[in-house]
Amino acid sequence: MNPFSARRISDPVYGTIGLSDLEMRIIDTRAFQRLRNVKHLGLAHLVFPGADYSRFSHCIGVCHITGRILEALRESGQAIIKDRQIQVYRLAGLLHDAGHYPFSHAMEQAVRDHYSNQLYMPKDDQAHQTRGVPSDLLRLADHEAVGKEILQQDTEIRRILTKARIKPEDVYRVFTREGVDVFTNLVSSDLDADRIDYLLRTTHATGLPYGSVDLDYLLSQFRLHDNELCLTAKAIRAVEHLLLSRFFTYMLVAYHRTVTAFELVLKDVIAILLEEEILDCRAPAMLDRISTGAWAQFDDGHVLDKIRTLAANPPNESAATKANVILERHPPALLAEFEVLGDRASRKRDFSIARFALRDRVPSYAEHFGIDRSLWYLWAKDIALTKIGARLPVSEGFLTTTDLQDSAHEGKALFEQSIRILKSDATITQPIMELDQSLMRILSDYAYYSLRLYVLLPPNKQDRKPEIRDYVRNDLRSRGIVQ
Repeated sequence: MNPFSARRISDPVYGTIGLSDLEMRIIDTRAFQRLRNVKHLGLAHLVFPGADYSRFSHCIGVCHITGRILEALRESGQAIIKDRQIQVYRLAGLLHDAGHYPFSHAMEQAVRDHYSNQLYMPKDDQAHQTRGVPSDLLRLADHEAVGKEILQQDTEIRRILTKARIKPEDVYRVFTREGVDVFTNLVSSDLDADRIDYLLRTTHATGLPYGSVDLDYLLSQFRLHDNELCLTAKAIRAVEHLLLSRFFTYMLVAYHRTVTAFELVLKDVIAILLEEEILDCRAPAMLDRISTGAWAQFDDGHVLDKIRTLAANPPNESAATKANVILERHPPALLAEFEVLGDRASRKRDFSIARFALRDRVPSYAEHFGIDRSLWYLWAKDIALTKIGARLPVSEGFLTTTDLQDSAHEGKALFEQSIRILKSDATITQPIMELDQSLMRILSDYAYYSLRLYVLLPPNKQDRKPEIRDYVRNDLRSRGIVQ
């Protein structure tokens, strides 16, 4: 009997999903059940009503896809893979998002930004001294680090894994990439179970057709060559389709104009909650939640309650306006947008110049219209099809988030996560962006650059939106910042 079909559940994306008894025990823990109340797509449901699926269903989907890939490799005779090894990787897929903050990436970024600012305050700053900023302040500012702590500290999960004779570190080292091996890319890479489930589940939830994946065909084309996970040359078009689907889905859902507007304000609201000490996400508080089991209540609903508290008793009018954006669905107004698809090597510099130029104009707009500077928002994003380009050296590995620094180490890590294709003669593998016959040889050297300027209009200035928009656009055109 297949141990991964001991229990069965119905899923809207895959139909019936099989799970092991061990996986069901993990799913039944309080730390995992919490994920029912953490929306995978943040505030996207305010734009796409059906896009409210949870990290809970997503993680079960990632577990399922991870297992299907490994079983496909085993059944094709590509590798001798024992059930126990499959179980560890399925658990890594199941638990890879256990450490996500409420509202997912928006809150994670807000926490990182807030405590980074505290960390680098002048040492003679009184607030800095009284808060006693710990040296490991940012240690738990990303969900992988929190997930690692959960596997180490959560008593329910540790007890279950210990009884099954599985070391917690064997699981978390997969999704933190602390121990990169032949199958690590199944959970974290350009083509992994995480991205596959995201695309399929988001397509189902939003009703948009852009995230389809030829899953069955891809499964049939996975191979192991010289201890390296790859796909056959026959799979090139299916892989390209997946990468393009991911790009379009990001653009049309996660980076939708109104979705990004809401999430910019959400980050601000969370920063206010942290500043006013209505919410505490410092490392000691996070560790206390995990060790005491209070982590199970740290979900979207918990933070929404804090936002309601802020709205009822705000420190200033601006804070009240921002809180009500989330509670009452009043997005900021889009005033101007700059978009270009360009070469990574040259356009990135042009993009940075335009971003700084636009940022520098905002204070004058705020003064001219008498709108608080904190109500103006600049969104900047560079989005690539692959984590690294065909013509970029490893030391210049391109990141899809603009706030991380390039380094030789980071570039090497990104290169290791690239999709590798086995040549037709089965002699060597190559990253897909280096293949002459692949679209990615060209497209991987390009990125989509986008700048957006929003303003959150106070109630007494709502009727001035057309005037403000025209003034800002004419000013930016006259200065050559946007076309």
